[in-house]
Amino acid sequence: MIRAVANKFLEVTEDEYRYILELQGAFGDDAFNSLFQSGDDGIITAVTPRLDKPVPMAVVFFTLNIMMNQRLMSIDSFSDKINDLSDRVSKIEEVLSDKI
Repeated sequence: MIRAVANKFLEVTEDEYRYILELQGAFGDDAFNSLFQSGDDGIITAVTPRLDKPVPMAVVFFTLNIMMNQRLMSIDSFSDKINDLSDRVSKIEEVLSDKI
C-alpha cells in the first residue's frame, strides 16, 4: 500500500510501515526527511542521505531494504507474467498440435 513518509509517496507493506513508525519514534519524526526520492507510484528511485545532518544508520539501512524489496517484488511480478505467458503458449501449441 502507498503511504506518505517524509512528505513523499512510499509503497510499503503493513509490517514495513509499522517499523517506519518505530524508527520515527526512536529517532524523531524527521528521520526520513530528505533521505529518499520516490515517484508517484511510491517506488524509491534514490536514497540520498543528508549531508548537513547525520542520519541514523538503522534508518538508512531500512530505507535501502525497502528499495531492495520493491525491486524484488517487481522482478517477481515480471516472472509471474512470463510464467503465465509460457502457460498460454503451451496451451496454444497443444491445440495446434492436435489439429495437425
